[in-house]
Amino acid sequence: MSVTRDDAPLYLAKYERRRAEPVAPLEGTDEEPAFVLRARERATLRALEELDRDSAPPGRTEEFARETVSPREQFPGEFRKRMAQHPLLMAGASDAGAHLQTFCGADYPTRVLKDLVPDPLTLEQAVYKLTGQPAAMLGLVDRGVIREGAHADLVLFDPARLGVVSTRFLDDFPTGARRLVHEASGYDAVIVNGTTIMRDGKPTGELPGLVLHRPA
Repeated sequence: MSVTRDDAPLYLAKYERRRAEPVAPLEGTDEEPAFVLRARERATLRALEELDRDSAPPGRTEEFARETVSPREQFPGEFRKRMAQHPLLMAGASDAGAHLQTFCGADYPTRVLKDLVPDPLTLEQAVYKLTGQPAAMLGLVDRGVIREGAHADLVLFDPARLGVVSTRFLDDFPTGARRLVHEASGYDAVIVNGTTIMRDGKPTGELPGLVLHRPA
């Protein structure tokens, strides 16, 4: 649905009336289950609320409130468990940077570790889905594992402190353009090729990374 900022109040009023009414069960189909329809409705409402709220002039950095629908809400019960534990399902969220002012998928590792642990995934299973599994799928040898001889790419985190603590805009692009960012807690260090590049959420200035190429 394409909605301009001028249209947002009208659509918001419609959704507010619907939210005030008793929620009727959604009639889903095999191709589009009811919980998918409900999640889509929530996403539409969030987009409208943000569109109506986002009236700050360009170049201004602002904090804003945002409803987050966790995997537990979107995918209830046994279905969520089957999907999370499926050996062919990998974690990920990206639009390749196409919508930097409306989408930031960089929080997905934190949400996997926080929302899917300990049920339906163990901490070890969740870590594997974020590391060893995608490395194996992409054919990246000695990546995504901790063992002697492998590349020392490590993330040190405290599961008890993991979380997305803020979602906000930064206007640090050329010409003052903004981008959406998530800030996380609980990450103590990020190590690439044995060199610490992030400590307590702050960059160290070290840049030891290399472009990885899949073996022929």
